[in-house]
Amino acid sequence: MNPALTGVFPQDVRFIGNYRSQWEQVPVPYLTFSGAFDTKLTKFQLENGFFATGGIINYDKSGIGGLTKSQINLMASYTQTLNEYNFLTLGFAVGGAQQRIDFSMLSFHNQFNGDIYDSSLNTRENFDTDQYAYLDLSTGINWHLQLEDQKAKFDIGASMSHFNKPSTSFYNNSTIKLSPRYTIHALSEVKINEPITLVFGAMVQSQNKYFESVFNASIRYLLSPEKGIPIAVQLGTAYRYSGEHDAIIPNLEFHFASWRIGFSYDVNISDFSIATNKRGGPEVSVIYTITKVKSVPNF
Repeated sequence: MNPALTGVFPQDVRFIGNYRSQWEQVPVPYLTFSGAFDTKLTKFQLENGFFATGGIINYDKSGIGGLTKSQINLMASYTQTLNEYNFLTLGFAVGGAQQRIDFSMLSFHNQFNGDIYDSSLNTRENFDTDQYAYLDLSTGINWHLQLEDQKAKFDIGASMSHFNKPSTSFYNNSTIKLSPRYTIHALSEVKINEPITLVFGAMVQSQNKYFESVFNASIRYLLSPEKGIPIAVQLGTAYRYSGEHDAIIPNLEFHFASWRIGFSYDVNISDFSIATNKRGGPEVSVIYTITKVKSVPNF
């Protein structure tokens, strides 16, 4: 979402896994997996700032033709301390992606012989390749506000992905470009009292003619305040809008010591719900963090 979020978390090292399966009941299933890590570079810490780095692997597969996208990104960021409560982070990501498709799994109108579909007929499609690769560059900025005694914290950021506009085509046509994607996001946590924290999040994305926005509100209840082994449960609901009402997304998250495990499910409310019967897709996320000797500001 934003390379400027690299290293912006209280601990020192973070590992993330994310799995999503969507639309299994219709003939266009979609599967995606992400694995990521990021860490603060304490050896390169400055008096009023610090560096962080990380990496992420994404894998998507969708549709009858098994359209797949494999991507790896390396991220780097620098966080500048503005004062005791304000921090500004600049981030950059460089990566590579490969996209491929199995054309033998697809059918075309030229394979209809007038009576029935005949897979042995020539498709008359002149694809130059069934796969291609490209370089991908992204950048972003994030502002973090941490109030006294950590009673509230806020993040607001913006990023631009694919700003190098790489060529993406199964034809040898360099004029077909991947348009830049612009993202604005915000996250806040407000502690009402010792056991209860309200969590709010928002994200708006735009790419060429496409648009998406997601808004989430959650409540977190601390079951065990013991330091080092906190136990909490978080329950919330998100809403996604992409030019029309898209989905309601109930979500549940468990916090235990260094672990965070989340589960959400899309309830499809768009016109496509006629095919999906309102079923979108389950998503599971796992976050594990490692804390060393604290030597940088606690986010």
